[in-house]
Amino acid sequence: MTELKIKGRIESIEQKSGESASGQIWKRAAFKIDNKTYSTFDEEIIKSYQSGDYVELEYTKSADGKYSNIAEIKKIEQPKGLESFKTANNVETGPVDQSVWDQKDRRIVRQSCLKAAIESINTLVLIDIEKAKTLIGENQLLDTIIEVASTFEGYVYSPMPEVN
Repeated sequence: MTELKIKGRIESIEQKSGESASGQIWKRAAFKIDNKTYSTFDEEIIKSYQSGDYVELEYTKSADGKYSNIAEIKKIEQPKGLESFKTANNVETGPVDQSVWDQKDRRIVRQSCLKAAIESINTLVLIDIEKAKTLIGENQLLDTIIEVASTFEGYVYSPMPEVN
């Protein structure tokens, strides 16, 4: 049977125990990783791992394809650039790549700078429409707004002065 590999964070572990028809006691753990379930009856594995652990595991599919059975598992370091966060209702999510946050922050800054540029140019137009037309040009308003917003964005991302 082919062994498959995955890496991920254990989201939850569900344990069940019981007794077989022959009277043998069993204990099973189902590890949820990336919304998929991987199971084991191995007591050593069951007691060695907990929710939140980052793991690499090898698994096989059952003959009917219904179950993913853990063949081997080992703890690994949390991948760099990944962090968990909690939603507003305090539910912890899986890892999120840091670049997602960086892009989101950049978009927020750009939106803010565009708004500030539009407000600045509107103020200029309200003060003296003829002077605004001379400075901006009648057909270059959008280009000017983007240029002003880019200047503001450059200022926002420039190094912060040290405060004593």
